[in-house]
Amino acid sequence: MPGGFGSPLPWEHRTAAPLVMSPQDTRHPPAPQGSSSGPEWLARLQDLLTEDRRRRLDSVLARRTRRLTLVLDDIRQEHNVSAVLRSAEAFGIQDVYVIETDESFQVTAKVAMGSHRWLTLHRFHGPEASPACLQALQAGGYRLAATGPPRDGAISFETLDFDRPLAIALGNERLGLSPAILAAAECCVTIPMQGFVESLNISVAAAILLQQLTSRLRGSPVDWRLTEAERSELLLDWTRKSIPSVDLIEARWRAAEEAR
Repeated sequence: MPGGFGSPLPWEHRTAAPLVMSPQDTRHPPAPQGSSSGPEWLARLQDLLTEDRRRRLDSVLARRTRRLTLVLDDIRQEHNVSAVLRSAEAFGIQDVYVIETDESFQVTAKVAMGSHRWLTLHRFHGPEASPACLQALQAGGYRLAATGPPRDGAISFETLDFDRPLAIALGNERLGLSPAILAAAECCVTIPMQGFVESLNISVAAAILLQQLTSRLRGSPVDWRLTEAERSELLLDWTRKSIPSVDLIEARWRAAEEAR
């Protein structure tokens, strides 16, 4: 199976579009008032975007969710990690939890297509990575579901419900999920298959799971959307990431404020 999933992200086709400020704003950007994380600052930054870009940011934010998340448990192959992140972004997942006990988290740019820039990645390193990740998931109220091939006690992922936030754990390509993750999981889920094989490439499995689960989630009565505070925080972050040399622009704004 190829490492990627679907067509390149819309973000990546906009590099040639006029996303940022006009020439006069480039030379003389007026300084916004108030905190660099406040609504005035965001409004000024958004003035540097095209109307199409602003609409695109709002549209994607409106479909984002934290009700469903992924846990990547010591994934070995960079192209697999990258393809999973690309699928997560494509299907509107905001958070991905990454456990790095023995394997280092790496992203392949040609596969990820910049998708990791728009995600919130929670990374846990070293021998205590699994317990730390599990603690973070518990604090978020997540039910943990372990994935694996068909086995005794495994249920179809199609039977999962969303009465609580749901975290889907995907394991190492060779060793699978760690004992700590398996012990903490409330259930083991599998993707029903009709052929001789009993497993899928991790990136393919992630794409199937996310497409089906996010479709069901958005059709359910559960409030899966981000809170207003979460949307505002991400909108500021994504706006900044949409503006080339934003750090230099903001530095000029701050210098102008201080000079007043």
